[in-house]
Amino acid sequence: MTIVQIELPTALGERVQQHQEALIKLLEKTLDTVEQERNDLVPIGERSEEERLMAALRAAGVINPISVAQRQRYMREREQLDWQPITIAGRPLSEDIIEARRIVYPRDKD
Repeated sequence: MTIVQIELPTALGERVQQHQEALIKLLEKTLDTVEQERNDLVPIGERSEEERLMAALRAAGVINPISVAQRQRYMREREQLDWQPITIAGRPLSEDIIEARRIVYPRDKD
């Protein structure tokens, strides 16, 4: 954790104290919104292909932005995964696909 000290007007400070337990989430949500708005101000032509794709998906409602905390939690959990390869007995799927194609699309024997 990092300690940040800020000077606020009295009225705003009182409002912040009322929401102290939710302050981190409020800050993350607000910063995500500010960063998103800033990214939206960058002209489309100056964005990377990935940024343009993500903007289009967000605009279509296909994806929603995730918070910094969600992203960090995902990365921590991902690093802790212990993947182990498994051995599967039997015929490779590619052979089944080739066989099925031969049945559906037989070759002419001329």
